[in-house]
Amino acid sequence: MNPSHRKVQILSCTRLPMVWEDMTRTTLPSWCTLAPPHIGDKGQGKISANGWHVFCMVHLVVMLFHLWGSSPLDSCKNKLLINFCDLVAATKIAARRLITIAHAKEFQDLMLRYLSGLNMLFPMYQLSPTTTSQSIFGNFYLTSVLPQHGAVGYSSDTTICFRT
Repeated sequence: MNPSHRKVQILSCTRLPMVWEDMTRTTLPSWCTLAPPHIGDKGQGKISANGWHVFCMVHLVVMLFHLWGSSPLDSCKNKLLINFCDLVAATKIAARRLITIAHAKEFQDLMLRYLSGLNMLFPMYQLSPTTTSQSIFGNFYLTSVLPQHGAVGYSSDTTICFRT
């Protein structure tokens, strides 16, 4: 990143209380792990993988649609929302218990679209080689390297909380 560029802030300190409020109004199935109530706050402490998963796949999606869902199609907010939804969809595929070649192809397409969106939305930042290799080698990684059961530390059943 060029040091002359300022940091981009998507969710500000004023938005986080809105996220927390929406979290209290969202009903999750009893088997779904709860995200920490004040995620993003300095005093929240360590957050589990399941906590991040539910926060990003459910609560953040709900909040972003609440904030930006009615934005004009060509607005930056709408582009950010679509970009984040591409990442969520790719994550859902990667967290599946069974991944087919078609799933791996869809994952690769979503990751390429997500990364292209990042480049368009944040041209002042340079993507790391690790990030770009996820999309380039995603097909091979998902179908050859990962075991076909429990490839991730949490149950993919958790993704039932949010459907695209």
